Amino acid sequence: MIFEWIQHSGFKMSRMVAGVLWAAVSVFALMAPMPAQSATKVYTDNGNGTVTDPVTQLIWMRCAVGQVWDGRTCTGVATGFTPITASALTGTITFAGQSDWRLPSIRELSSIADRTRVNPATDSNAFPNLLPASFWSSTASSTASPTSPITRWLVDFARGTTGKNYTSGLNVRMVRGGQTLGLLDLLRPTTDYVDNGDGTVTHKPTNLTWQRCAVGRTWTGTACTGLLGTFTAVLANALTSNFAGKTDWRLPTIDELESLVNYANAANVLNTTIFRSSIDTDILWSSSSAVFQPDAQWAIPMIVGSTSYNTGNNVFGAMLVRTNTAIPPIPPVLTPNLLTITSPSAVQSGASTSLTAVVRYTDNSLRTVNAVWASSNPTAATVSTTGVVTAGVVATSTPVTISATWTENGTTVQGSVVITVSATASTLSDLKLSGAASVQSAGQIRLLLTALYVDGSSKTVSASSYALSNTTLGTVNTRGVLSVASVSANTSFTVTATFVEGGITKTASLPITITAAPAVLSRLTLIGGSALLASGQSLNLSALGVYLDTSSKPVAANWQVAGSAATISSTGVFTAMPVSADTPVLVSASYTEAGVTVTAQFQVIILTTALVTPIQAEVQASGTNTNFSLAVWTSATAQASGAAPLNTAARAGFVQPAATGRPVYKLYVVALIPGGNVVPINTIFTLNRTSQWQGLSFPVAEYLNGVSDDSIQLIDIFDKLDVSIISGSKIFVGYGIDDQEMIATGRFRLVYQLQ
Repeated sequence: MIFEWIQHSGFKMSRMVAGVLWAAVSVFALMAPMPAQSATKVYTDNGNGTVTDPVTQLIWMRCAVGQVWDGRTCTGVATGFTPITASALTGTITFAGQSDWRLPSIRELSSIADRTRVNPATDSNAFPNLLPASFWSSTASSTASPTSPITRWLVDFARGTTGKNYTSGLNVRMVRGGQTLGLLDLLRPTTDYVDNGDGTVTHKPTNLTWQRCAVGRTWTGTACTGLLGTFTAVLANALTSNFAGKTDWRLPTIDELESLVNYANAANVLNTTIFRSSIDTDILWSSSSAVFQPDAQWAIPMIVGSTSYNTGNNVFGAMLVRTNTAIPPIPPVLTPNLLTITSPSAVQSGASTSLTAVVRYTDNSLRTVNAVWASSNPTAATVSTTGVVTAGVVATSTPVTISATWTENGTTVQGSVVITVSATASTLSDLKLSGAASVQSAGQIRLLLTALYVDGSSKTVSASSYALSNTTLGTVNTRGVLSVASVSANTSFTVTATFVEGGITKTASLPITITAAPAVLSRLTLIGGSALLASGQSLNLSALGVYLDTSSKPVAANWQVAGSAATISSTGVFTAMPVSADTPVLVSASYTEAGVTVTAQFQVIILTTALVTPIQAEVQASGTNTNFSLAVWTSATAQASGAAPLNTAARAGFVQPAATGRPVYKLYVVALIPGGNVVPINTIFTLNRTSQWQGLSFPVAEYLNGVSDDSIQLIDIFDKLDVSIISGSKIFVGYGIDDQEMIATGRFRLVYQLQ
């Protein structure tokens, strides 16, 4: 194997002349987040801000609506909704490449409550940064409130209680897929039960066997007679029975008791055809204790059906259950026999579109699946793990085959579709402006503008202009960062973006509220950094406080540098001192607000000689090396051609093409991870168009295809791969017609080296 080594400012990029893939050891498995765990089940992390419940097969958003999934956790504040506005969300949200998100039913929502936990009463690994708050379900109450007919069931995730309300300001978590009948059915029809002919019934969805009469009442063969027995919690837990020749009767858990509730019943929530003695005044104990109150135990009043906790000295009724040890009929094993892909026939250059894989089973049922996707031509179009196709820039229309594979119960099905990456631009049809719905006084948020096209594709664009309904309340810069004014009371306004393309003008608006109350400080971001600086050069650094509502604002940080190779002023002016050898310097800052102190740091390498490069890169670093994130604003600027000094580059050519007829560049992002404990040898990864890191191959994968000259791009690097634990890792950014031209012209630079 022949390697050609190209050096530039200390970076060695190995190019395989023979075209053989360089051996790379994947770090993804070592760094991938572990599946979320709870006391009873393990959620599957889908890697896209969603999790799948292994019991119900429901796919849940990990964040509440209003929060933002940043690749690691949920940031920001959940939005409050009324029952009407919450119900209106169904079918309006696109997330993780899917648009069939809906408000969950009360039984679905209660299925993720974990009453062995508190504050929040759910798996906080699966659903991170969840405040202990109430969440709406889509299930309407069977009885309207006297003051409002719009009453919905809810779950309070502080302790796991369920109930009904018609208030405003509750949170929402969206769901998709899963079961629709049986275990999750809101009703509990008589057909769900098997009459065992001995005063017991077996509930088929749960395979639990119940006594048809509550304790104290007697089964006559057709009905229950006698009075309901009442017990304290201790006595209820001690109940035994040899009814129907079985001796393993017990008090049900709260989840088991809740599984009997029929949410369509207006009064008695049990199926009274099955449970003949039940009346709406009954309150039945469960065996589940309240972890947050040692003397309390969970119970359900039959008149409402809500879960509640009560002190153990209360006297309530009891209904006994046993686990059915009889082997239930084995359902037929369903295997897939067809996979179809829903997709457009074409996508324009540089745009994205979402595909959906649907599997048909041997019983002719259909289910949307998270298939394994592949592209026949990743240069023309890549496809992400969630089925999002991102097109490159092509000179001529190029057909690409996108395939999907699904394996279940030992059977694999595959489908494919041909999508043409069109060299002809599609027609602009609409515009979407998104961002946080609120921002604190004097804060900042970043707006995202998405252009939608008649071919069904979309792409992120920069606005031609922004306008505010009240110009005194803020401004939007060229990067789409909205900075708002200081207010003493909550103030609302509308920001409108205008975008012009192909002679078509579209606008999109976003209502925003400036909140007078300060948000809670979360992190510190350092602005204006650079990986490399020569002796005598300086940087004007600044700091942004980042808050839980996702907003940020400039703050006066306390600055420090380690060592004598650089100095920093109290206002953030960083100056490199003369050095005899390239010297790393650690810059640190701290800031305290409302009793919360946050810190951030990043490393600058002081060079003995200035580096000649046409790549502009402003580093934004948040946190420290134990909890680090990195973003880079970068552009390729017009500069005179020339060569860098020999001690910093072995090759350099023209750094800028001719002033006229400039080509469209591709943007490349490369991570060089040093050999050591994580990877055995120096290993290169490239960040591709679907924001996934892949092992080095040639041609090098571009991060963004079709970047016009002098445009400014934002790269969220460590939101894509957490290499912050690997000391010495280097991140490079480059522009070129292709990867060879980028290297030959020297149009790349080191943007960050981890300390």
